[in-house]
Amino acid sequence: HYVANDKGSSINYRKELTILRNRALTAYADKGESFIVWNPAKQELKINECYTIQRDGTRVEMNPMGYVEQLPSNCENCDGYNHLREMAIVHCGMEYGCTIVLDYTITNLESNNLSDCLIIPQDCPVKKYEIIIDAEGVAKDNLKVNAVLDVTGCPKSSYQSVSDNHTYHIVFSNVQQQHNDYYMPNVKEFSPMVVFSTASAISTPIFSFEPIKEAEDLIATCHNDNPLKF
Repeated sequence: HYVANDKGSSINYRKELTILRNRALTAYADKGESFIVWNPAKQELKINECYTIQRDGTRVEMNPMGYVEQLPSNCENCDGYNHLREMAIVHCGMEYGCTIVLDYTITNLESNNLSDCLIIPQDCPVKKYEIIIDAEGVAKDNLKVNAVLDVTGCPKSSYQSVSDNHTYHIVFSNVQQQHNDYYMPNVKEFSPMVVFSTASAISTPIFSFEPIKEAEDLIATCHNDNPLKF
């Protein structure tokens, strides 16, 4: 949930993740942890909720020792100190069938601009993915949204635009997990996404896909002649 007005801007993020398989805790060890990157010099991080619901319904609250502030791993090659921090959250009460609940808000202290590129498929199936943008004043005047949703060959997902009091509200249902095969195109080139910005000078490119006719014909031919090759 993104909020931008003349007073400032913020992002509220909430996830509810159910652990169903062993690989969620082994091959994909990050399912037992969450990572939040923010800039304390310009942003404020607030953890609103963090707990685990076990299979029998028992609610396990987060251990205060499970919050670890560190340098972000995705900036290991950055030149010099850049103020970024990463909050590593080690979730408690992990077991098969448990549900991790995490809700946090990042408030921008010096800017009311918001920009993001949200790739809808994740590395696990998603029952519901909801995006809300509320913009007022200049931020609303500058808001540009380009939802790239219909891409030939992309993982299929159903979505609907919700007409309500929000500036922009879209809900995806039953999203298949993104591909991870080495020979496939970059996930940004192959998946539905939502790109938006409230900045007057767009730093995040607003773009769209232009299907190549020859590629579409080739895919259609493979589908008809050889489903395995398709």
